[in-house]
Amino acid sequence: MSNALIFPELDWKREGAIHRHAPAERAGAFSCLDGEQTEREFVQTIFTLAWATKARRMLETGVAGGLTTRALAQAARLNGGIVTAVEMESRFLREDFFEPEYRDVIRKVQAESLDFLATTNDEFDFVFLDTDLYCRARELELLLERRLLTPGALVCVHDASRFRDEYVHDGSREFWTAFEAMRPRIAAVIEIHLSRGLLILQPLRP
Repeated sequence: MSNALIFPELDWKREGAIHRHAPAERAGAFSCLDGEQTEREFVQTIFTLAWATKARRMLETGVAGGLTTRALAQAARLNGGIVTAVEMESRFLREDFFEPEYRDVIRKVQAESLDFLATTNDEFDFVFLDTDLYCRARELELLLERRLLTPGALVCVHDASRFRDEYVHDGSREFWTAFEAMRPRIAAVIEIHLSRGLLILQPLRP
């Protein structure tokens, strides 16, 4: 089974040993690398969704350690597409930040995500939002308001567990309040409230 997973060579650890969690999130059943990377299960989910939907124009906001960027790059390679990765940190711009096999399918943009989304004219058919939770609701609003999503596009939002507000105050409550106001513009929603949580949504077609 491990051969079917991406990044099997990495030294995965138990999510519950790295981050605080509510019991209902079952963090002990999840794996992660360190404090800044997305859980293994969600990295796999994001890769599979991007690959299965044959997305070619992908967007990630908030690169951090770059694991999900690499996963999306693998899907982009299979689909004949490209990943636009938006991040403010200067280390992200280093030539060696990504391995050579990923560089031709990753377009690096050093910018605040909200500034990028407010000015770009690009359209995307798969989006992964992983900046600060305080930003993510506005990121989603801009994607919808400016019609930056192609028909049938998927948007995934990390750190979306509804239990987060029980143990950390990082904008989770504000995100969900804003998201509920956007629901009339959303066609389909899957809420995964295990571990740090993943929200998968498909906006209504314009």
